[in-house]
Amino acid sequence: MGGRARSGSDHFGPGVGPILMASVDCTGNEESLIECRTRSCDATTCSHYNDAGVTCERNCTDGEIRLGDDAVLRGRVEVCINSIWTTICASYWTDKEATVICSQLGYSRYGAVATRGMFIDYEWPIGIYKLNCTGDEANIWNCMYHMNSNTHGLDCSRGTDASVFCMFNNTQYVNCTNGDVRLVGGDIMNEGNVQICYNNAWGSVCDNQWDTSDSNVVCYQLGLQPFGSQPFTNNYFSVSDNPSFVIGALSCSGSEESLLDCSRHTTSGASINCQSYEVAGARCIG
Repeated sequence: MGGRARSGSDHFGPGVGPILMASVDCTGNEESLIECRTRSCDATTCSHYNDAGVTCERNCTDGEIRLGDDAVLRGRVEVCINSIWTTICASYWTDKEATVICSQLGYSRYGAVATRGMFIDYEWPIGIYKLNCTGDEANIWNCMYHMNSNTHGLDCSRGTDASVFCMFNNTQYVNCTNGDVRLVGGDIMNEGNVQICYNNAWGSVCDNQWDTSDSNVVCYQLGLQPFGSQPFTNNYFSVSDNPSFVIGALSCSGSEESLLDCSRHTTSGASINCQSYEVAGARCIG
């Protein structure tokens, strides 16, 4: 269990020689592809640009955890149970559970963000339900959880698998309140890259969809004029050590009292795939 289908030649490149099978339809229980339903392929409908591929999964050790696709810092949480990788149902999923996961993975306990419904490939079953941590545990196995599929009242489709955004392990505790903002790297106090406090750490804001309405909210939070601000993107202020991203793809109206009040899409590709230089900034009117 755990093979991942690779369609087309993009992943491994086109093959050579005759194409012997097409429209392969297996249940997953067969011992050989020959036992699956298939049809012959003729030269007019099949080419090596459509060659099928597969990535096979290594065996895992019970109790292991990882981020899917060997991701770094942010990704779907996968847990090994009975030698099979499984996922965690995102119902009851909070920053407390994310904190334990990030720490167990070797990242910081601070700045962890609990997310859901991203990095979905549907190849793993759900293995853990109702995970409930205090946030102080050394690993998730010290938390309360269930391993049966009695999900009455829970939203446990694989489309809502639990995911995390973590911070590097050198991230230190900060005595700040969720949603606090600051400007870093500017020549004057009224400008700089935007950093937002989340789970006792400063995090960056991804600059996808970053505009004046968003930067106006930042300026309001800082006690400056809540209009006439100038938004900046692509690490405009050239800060060399920006922290990891916490949120992105913000859509503020400009009337919110905090960036956390804005519509945001932490599960969108815009915030997940932000590169390290895609950091939002602002210049406020004093």
